[in-house]
Parts: sequence; structure tokens; C-alpha cells
Amino acid sequence: MPKQIILDTGCITLLLGKKPPKQILNLFENIENGKNTAYIITPVISEVYKHLCIRKGKEFASSSLISVMDRYPIVLIDQDISLLFKAGELKCRYRTKLSYIDCFVVAAGLLYHWEIHTTEKNLPDIPHLKIITYQF
Repeated sequence: MPKQIILDTGCITLLLGKKPPKQILNLFENIENGKNTAYIITPVISEVYKHLCIRKGKEFASSSLISVMDRYPIVLIDQDISLLFKAGELKCRYRTKLSYIDCFVVAAGLLYHWEIHTTEKNLPDIPHLKIITYQF
């Protein structure tokens, strides 16, 4: 059975950079070959778009994200009420340590028991949360 994981903004942004780290290339290879089932919370797509747009413009941002979604079997997750409330609870508790996007990613990891793949270096220690951090 594939491992269930959730990706944050940094992992996708690194993949689309000039020289993606080997660790990121391996991660996406495991998604492509079915070893991992990858999920992305929809606001993460907006944040990746913003970073790519700033770096190389709207056309690059659009075409790059479409290419990633076409190539890799990634599941987009919309927010339901339980995810919205859990993200709000996390933002309330860790208001100075977590961005709203991080709150959504962490909330999904907690609610669905998914491993979080992130580039965030300073996530607070949250019980029952499995985090894999990528360096760049």
C-alpha cells in the first residue's frame, strides 16, 4: 500500500527550481511510480503560483503548475468544515509560529494521519505529527 503524504509549498517550489535537490527528485519519483500517494491542500497551489509568478511571471507559474499536476498523480484536497476548524485551532494555538497555509497542511496531516513533507525548518513540536523536512 502506498504511503499517504501531504506536500507543502516548498517541496513543489523546489521541484520547479533550476536545480531541484536530489531528495526532492526522489520524492516526486516515488509519487510518480506510486510508492507515495501525494495530497496537496488547494491553498498551497495558490502560494506556489505566487512564488513562481514573482520569480518568472504568470505564464511560467501557470504552465509549470499545470505540468506538475499532469505529470504526477497528486490529489487536490478542498477544505471541509473539519479541516477549516482544525486549521483555525492550530492558528489560534501557534499564531506566531505557523502561517495559515502551514496550518492547513498540518491540520490535514493530523486529521488524515498523513506524513507531512515540508521545507519549514521551525515547525513547532506537535504531538502525533510525522514530518519529513527537506533542506535547500
